[in-house]
Amino acid sequence: MLSSMLTVSDVTELQTKGVYVGYRNGSFVAELLQEMNFERHRLRNYSTVAEYADALSKGSDNGGVAAFFDEIPYLKFFLSKHCLDYTMVGPTQQTAGFGFRSLLFPACSAANNNSLMRHTLCLLLILRCFRRAILKVTQGDKMVEIKRKWFGDRTTCWSQRDDLSAMRLNFRNFWGLFLISGLASITSLAYFVYNNPDEAKEVMARMHATSNLVHHRGKLKVLLNLISMAKLWHFRP
Repeated sequence: MLSSMLTVSDVTELQTKGVYVGYRNGSFVAELLQEMNFERHRLRNYSTVAEYADALSKGSDNGGVAAFFDEIPYLKFFLSKHCLDYTMVGPTQQTAGFGFRSLLFPACSAANNNSLMRHTLCLLLILRCFRRAILKVTQGDKMVEIKRKWFGDRTTCWSQRDDLSAMRLNFRNFWGLFLISGLASITSLAYFVYNNPDEAKEVMARMHATSNLVHHRGKLKVLLNLISMAKLWHFRP
């Protein structure tokens, strides 16, 4: 599932809010979303990466969608173009996936009652070869090159995203909050002084007395230190 950063992290949240969600035109994901209890009229289909980005940027309330559901390879391809603005979140819904049919192998599919064992051995041999070929591709450097070519370098993307977040979060982003907090504190203090002048004077007197006490204690401490140093100098041989 694709979503704007820091907005949606759970499918249940989308269902509870009743927002619009998107899927790729012609994909089986539409039926899957309905099985997940999404209402049919809340589903919108799109065909291109540009349409995905436009719908997500508009949002559910402005003719777009709050999130986009699709198969992982398509989502990764989209993120290779828009990794700084969107992220893939939520659980992965398992489907039946891809399969192979013996009709693709006419040499082994023309089985009869007399060649059942030969057909079985031939089919097992083909499946074994396929498994080795798939493992060789998926676990080798070739698959890394393919992913990097079509989906981009995820490490670079996350590095850029971290740099962008650090640039966005600074003191200037919160100056309004500090200003409002300061004005609220000053207003509260002025309101208290205006409505409780006697208590305000008493508080100010206590603060002044405490300040004087600390000041005198500081002077006394300095004087005692000077006396101690003088005694040490006097008794020094």
